[in-house]
Amino acid sequence: MKKRLVFLVVVVALMGLSSLGISATEDIKGKMAPYQAAIDELNEEYPEAGVVLEDSALEEVYGNIVKRNLSPEEFKDETLRDWLEMRDWLVTVQFPETVVPFARSMPVLDEANKVEFSVTAAADEGLGASPFDRLKSIRETITQVRYFTYGTFYLQAQVFSLTGMPGTFSYSSSSVTAGNYISTTQSHFRVSQAPTAYLTNNSRNCVVTYVGYMHSASGLRLAPMLSYTITYSAG
Repeated sequence: MKKRLVFLVVVVALMGLSSLGISATEDIKGKMAPYQAAIDELNEEYPEAGVVLEDSALEEVYGNIVKRNLSPEEFKDETLRDWLEMRDWLVTVQFPETVVPFARSMPVLDEANKVEFSVTAAADEGLGASPFDRLKSIRETITQVRYFTYGTFYLQAQVFSLTGMPGTFSYSSSSVTAGNYISTTQSHFRVSQAPTAYLTNNSRNCVVTYVGYMHSASGLRLAPMLSYTITYSAG
């Protein structure tokens, strides 16, 4: 009997915590109502903007509004400004703007703002990375980055060389980690699904495609969906 009572208490406590979470979400949705109206107005005036407040970003967007004390009008104006700047940038940009083809260490970036996925690179038909270690051979995990105005892409993978000489490294076809860093203070690109990766040139290059959306400084998703394909070199 005592065990049953303890079990019931635990169940009731868990139900209480769950209802608190739902209540908090509904409370935020209620407070976001005038801001959602501003989003609806913006989409009516600029249908191509396709502004979306995703459920997964509800707390993030609301937190940014509170932190910066934005009125619905300021929120709308900022979102429109971010979308117009992004639209104009897409027309003129030569991507990637700044290329870092080979970097052995990640620059100092906020880990809390990292969006990453583990994917398996499809091996090409070349020789690929040799499974045999020889004298002076090197096998290591490296991180490579590419920068552009609205964010930072990265690839983390294992590379191998029989001699360790520049230009002789190749990628392993085992799982790699790819993703991007986002900014929580300005408009930015955010990966929305797992990137795809495949090896070429006898596994000396890894081609990664990142798919996602631009987001406003507050965290709203902006149209259109974008796809970036980057070719990394093992070095």
